[in-house]
Amino acid sequence: MKESYRIMAGLFLAGLVFAAIFAGISALSFTDRLGEHMDIPEERYEDYGDARKIREICSRKSPEIIRRTSKVWKPGEEIRITHVFEGTDAEGLQTEIKVLDIQDERGASRMECYDSAEHKVVFSERGMYLLELKTTDGQKKSAVRKFMLLADYRQGGI
Repeated sequence: MKESYRIMAGLFLAGLVFAAIFAGISALSFTDRLGEHMDIPEERYEDYGDARKIREICSRKSPEIIRRTSKVWKPGEEIRITHVFEGTDAEGLQTEIKVLDIQDERGASRMECYDSAEHKVVFSERGMYLLELKTTDGQKKSAVRKFMLLADYRQGGI
């Protein structure tokens, strides 16, 4: 039994040495070609129509959100978002404005003041409110801006 183990161990050791020598020779021949330059015909992808279209879309100017009027609103007064703010795309066409968040001066969310169906805001108490607005054009480019609105009993503009 010992003799058969000794023969099997000798065969296994010889196979292991052969595999190591074969792997070493194969690796040397592969690494010689590793740094060689491969000749591949060049493609000019910038001439493709879809590449031009993507370049136009990426270089397109982002839409803008502007404030049309600046005034101090009274608490309880209805503020229509579309009357105060306007979104325009690169061609000057109007875009839809979405209200992302409304915060008071303490940073607490006041989204309960916003009526999304009517697209209006009514502040029940005086204070400064930060509106975060977003607009997206037809090419899915978007812009996010923040504006401050004041609700107070005093008159005047910003």
